[in-house]
Amino acid sequence: MFDEVSFKDFKDNYQVSDELAQEFIEYARLNEAQIDLSKYASELKRTLKANIAQQLFGPNEYEKVLNQSDPMILKILELESRNQTIE
Repeated sequence: MFDEVSFKDFKDNYQVSDELAQEFIEYARLNEAQIDLSKYASELKRTLKANIAQQLFGPNEYEKVLNQSDPMILKILELESRNQTIE
């Protein structure tokens, strides 16, 4: 499924399906987890995608996927980009 997929393509285009997220929730319940993850669908999908990225591309890519919508990280990247255009 992921043969010859670049990290950029994975990050930009891969979407965790509702089915995969639901299967993970069911798996967690089988292991007697007493938490309800159904209210956190987008966070769960982002975390699953980050874990898949880690398995395929390494720990740095895990962080990139997990934090790609973090407001603080986005602001830092924006400021860094502005600083580079000034220099």
